[in-house]
Amino acid sequence: MPAGADNLVCRAAAALQKQFAPQKGAYIRLEKRIPAEAGLGGGSADAAVTLLALAKLWDTSASEDALWNIAATLGADVPFFLVGGTALASGSGKDMTAYSDAPDRFLLVIKPNAVVSTTQAYQSLNAPSLTSAEAKSILSSSQESEFFDNSDPEALQNDFEDLAFVSQPEIRRAKAALIKAGAVAALLAGSGSAVFGVFDDGDAQARATQAIELEPGWRVFPCSTIGRSHYRSALGHCGASFGRFTGP
Repeated sequence: MPAGADNLVCRAAAALQKQFAPQKGAYIRLEKRIPAEAGLGGGSADAAVTLLALAKLWDTSASEDALWNIAATLGADVPFFLVGGTALASGSGKDMTAYSDAPDRFLLVIKPNAVVSTTQAYQSLNAPSLTSAEAKSILSSSQESEFFDNSDPEALQNDFEDLAFVSQPEIRRAKAALIKAGAVAALLAGSGSAVFGVFDDGDAQARATQAIELEPGWRVFPCSTIGRSHYRSALGHCGASFGRFTGP
């Protein structure tokens, strides 16, 4: 993880400072809890919260559109973490449609002892977006009910999986471990290397946490999904000040 100017937290702070608070500064301490290089969006979440926090701390005149545009320059995932919840993002992530939140799901995330480069993953996929086998974009044709309310394994799809499984067989074993432990579905997270399993309830999740067979270097994280209102509440005053997608 870069600790200097290349870190997304520093880049977010610098971008906001340059446009809206050139005379302001801040001391930022970053404590990483989400594994890096796992496809879990940890760096993007850090950048988004940095924008919200510093916009509030510095009492800037930055509009929501301005924060949204800055977020989009930092990464395709960053705008989403300004709002949270269930949403469909297209293009570079800047165009977003908010949906009513799906029911909370119990998850187990496994971070195997493997590393997948996001840049290399996209280069291997040889496509600017997630694609079908015919290289036609599938995002615009996907419907809310198809991937938000269905835990059927066939309803979960990630085009990066085959690439990750070939380059890092350990990732395939991690997914198999989740299914063996009772997950009703499992999938590669982002471009990897983490995988997550979906469980019917907290008891099933707890049993799987105890039963799962971990290989050396693997880490497992029990967690659950959260809705947009919960996410905004966790952000406190910073999140409340960003009103986009406040409805269902």
